[in-house]
Amino acid sequence: MRNQAAHIGLNAHLLSLSQSYRGAGISWYIFNLLTRLKQVSPDNFKYSAFLGDRAFQAQASGLALNFSRLPTRRPAARILWEQFVQPLALRRAKVDLLHALAFVAPLAAPCPFV
Repeated sequence: MRNQAAHIGLNAHLLSLSQSYRGAGISWYIFNLLTRLKQVSPDNFKYSAFLGDRAFQAQASGLALNFSRLPTRRPAARILWEQFVQPLALRRAKVDLLHALAFVAPLAAPCPFV
C-alpha cells in the first residue's frame, strides 16, 4: 500500500486561452480537465501541470503549475521542449506518471506515461 500521494504530471502545452482556432478542440479539453481535476480526484493524488500559456494562472485550482520559458505555442519549440526539457522537468518534480494530453511523450521519459 502506498503511503504518499501519487504524483501525476500533465503535459498541457497545447492549452491556449486565445480566441482563435487554437482555443478550440484539444485546448478546450485540456482547459476543462485542468480546472476540474482536483474537484473529482481522490485525495491521494497530486498534480503538476506543465504548460506555456501563463494566462491560465488565475484559472488553476489545486495544481502545481510549471511554465516553460520556450514559446511552446510554436510547434518546433514545443517538440524541443517535449523531448529535451520535459524529461528533466519530470525528474525534478518527481513525477510518478505522465499524462501526455496531446499523445506525445518524451523518448527518454523518466517515468511511465499514458
